[in-house]
Order: sequence, then C-alpha cells, then structure tokens
Amino acid sequence: MNIRIKIPDKMINNQPYTIREYKIFRLHKDSATNQATVDENGKVTAVGNGTATITATSVSGSYTVTVSVTGKIPVEIQKLTIEAEKETLTKIGESTELKVKIEPENADLQKLIWKSDNEKVAITDENGKVTAVGNGTAEITVTTEDGKITASIMITVKVPDEPTINKTTGFRRLRARSVKQTKTSVTLQWNIIKDADGYFVYGNRCNTGTKSYKYRKLATITGGDISTWTQKDLKKGTYYKYVVKACRMVNGKKVVTDTSISVHAVTGGGKYGNAKAVSVTQIGNKKNVSKITLKMGKTAQIKAKEVKKDKKIARHRKLCYESSNTKVATVTPDGLIRATGKGTCTIWVYAQNGVYKALKITVK
Repeated sequence: MNIRIKIPDKMINNQPYTIREYKIFRLHKDSATNQATVDENGKVTAVGNGTATITATSVSGSYTVTVSVTGKIPVEIQKLTIEAEKETLTKIGESTELKVKIEPENADLQKLIWKSDNEKVAITDENGKVTAVGNGTAEITVTTEDGKITASIMITVKVPDEPTINKTTGFRRLRARSVKQTKTSVTLQWNIIKDADGYFVYGNRCNTGTKSYKYRKLATITGGDISTWTQKDLKKGTYYKYVVKACRMVNGKKVVTDTSISVHAVTGGGKYGNAKAVSVTQIGNKKNVSKITLKMGKTAQIKAKEVKKDKKIARHRKLCYESSNTKVATVTPDGLIRATGKGTCTIWVYAQNGVYKALKITVK
C-alpha cells in the first residue's frame, strides 16, 4: 500500500502550503518493524501479522504525520494428517470418527471436503464420520477447499460370517434317552453334537388326566463334550418328561441348534417301569434283521416292540419311527417304510424313554 500525506488546511507565516513543501516530506527509516516496512515513496509492505506505526516528517522537522497500519499475512495449510478412532469396523452400520491434524497449527482454516472411493463399503459425511456399509476396504480422502492439500486413510469393514445353523428336532442329530432310574432320580444321556458349546435340559412331571405340567429349564450345561445329567430329589413311582437342547455361541449369545424328542421316564418304587430296549422282530418279509435293501417305490412294514426292564410300562405314547433322510426312504407313524430314492439312510425306532433301535435301509 502507499501512504498519502494530507497537508492541513492552514497557513505558515501567513503563507499557504505549497506542493513543493508537500514533496519534501520524508519517511523515517526506523518506521520499519517486524510487522511492516516502508520505502521513501510511502509504499508499505506487510512482513508479519500485527500493527505498525508509520511516521513521516517534513525536511525542516517542523511537521510530523503518523499512521497505524495493521498487517495480516495469510498462513497457508502445508499438511493434513487423518487420525482414525477405529480403522476396522466389524458391523454393518458401525461408525468411526476421523479427525484431521492441520500443519502449521496457526494456518488459516478452510472448508474440508471428505470423500469415500468405495461407497459400497463405507460412506462418509461432511464432518468425517465414516459408516460401514459392506465388507471390503475404502479409501477415505480429505481435501482442502482450494484443492491444494489432501490426505487419505484406508478403512476396512470386516463383518464376521455368522455360522449357518440348521435347527433340527427329533432323532436325526440329538438322541436323548433315560438310561437309569432310581426311586428319587432320573439320569439322561445323549450323543455329543459336533460344534455344540453346551446343552439345556428342560423338564417337569408328566401330565396326568387332571393336571398339566409345563416344561421348565432344569439345567444349563456348559461344555459341548458333556453328555449326561441326573435330576435328583424326585418322587418315587412318578413319571417325568424331559427335552434336551444343544446350543452354540453366536455373536455372544447362546443359540439352540438341535432339540431332542421328549423323553418320558418313571422313577422306581411304583407299579410301572421303563423300557430297557426296542426289539425289531421283522422288516418286510425278513425276521430279526436290522437292515434291508429295497427297490425304489417298494414298501416294507416294521414290526417292533418295547422290551420292559422289570415292571409293565404305562404308555404316554406308542413306539415312534423316524428317517434320517426322507429323500431315500420315508416311514409312517405305524412303521411302514417306503423307498423314495437311491441311497442309504437310517430308520430309528424309539420308545417313550428314548431307548431305540437303528435300522439301515438301502434303496437301489
């Protein structure tokens, strides 16, 4: 900038100022400061932020003029650095805040522009908040409004695959049965389910002709390798019912994967007893066998019975039948096998307390 000196409108020795007198005003050399410099022609140059006083004096020294000049030099951004709260997101919809470090710290602020190069993985808002959308990686970039300075960071979205759980009910995977009964206890046993993290046992007294009893949780068993449990302090000569459920940990929660059939067992000391086994006496035209081969479309009737342990059995249900693969063979509630496709499967015949006989069926 140039300083222009205005001569006061008055007389000196009864004579007006002249243009000649104006031109002989000079600027002090010591008017230069850390904020501004000035040359002999009144040109002021800012060299730092702040206020400087510029002084001009006539050659004769009779007159002095001062002016204050404020200098403000823009400080440009030299570098941007992104700091992430989290660089890996593990859930869809999870967010992380990105913060920008500006260098130098006293740089003039500019609007920052945020952008994601892969919005199928992560999106960002105008403030640098990044939200997970899908698995993968996305480069998040921040740029000054003038486009001169930029920085970027990689954000990874990795959502763990949830295990596929095909829930089953019945004999196909989890076979529970009562293997021991005393006057005051019932012991259950089941086959270990692969990948199970534990089991739940539900039960209550069996329904009577006048009263119904709902299942309630009796035990939570931690450990997939445990396959037996005993309920104690029961009433003698009384029927009890049970269901066993296998579970797995999924995202921190126990999820039931398999549920057994209901098991009905009576405690000792009464007039009724339990089955100790299931006997298959005939399959189709073959007696005392545990396997049979059928042609597609053919049928075969199973003849079976419970083998009592000691006392007669009070039935809560009759013998049941189940196929491991209905695409190979089906079986009716009365034990009629029908061959439906080539292959091999198992037909289970089980009593109310869960003891069973496994039959191998081959279809050609």
